[in-house]
Amino acid sequence: MATVKMRQCISCKAERDGREMLRIVKTPDNEIRFDATGRASGRGAYLCKNQTCVKNAFQRKAFERALHMKVSGQEAEQLRTVLFEEMNIIEE
Repeated sequence: MATVKMRQCISCKAERDGREMLRIVKTPDNEIRFDATGRASGRGAYLCKNQTCVKNAFQRKAFERALHMKVSGQEAEQLRTVLFEEMNIIEE
């Protein structure tokens, strides 16, 4: 029987199955990107798949804390766009 790996959302702190969440990874090259496969190499951070958690994570700089790195404005905008596209939401 497979073990369910529970992960905590960096925004709302809810615990869910990691496969049901969005994974953001800091690659070994110190780049931040969305990990659609859930298997990319690097330090990972998880978010619930809802608009509120994603917006709050950017406002509270949760990515910087979780990934132990500074995130530039340009990187944050690119990541925000990718995450909203992944959730099929048009950002307001």
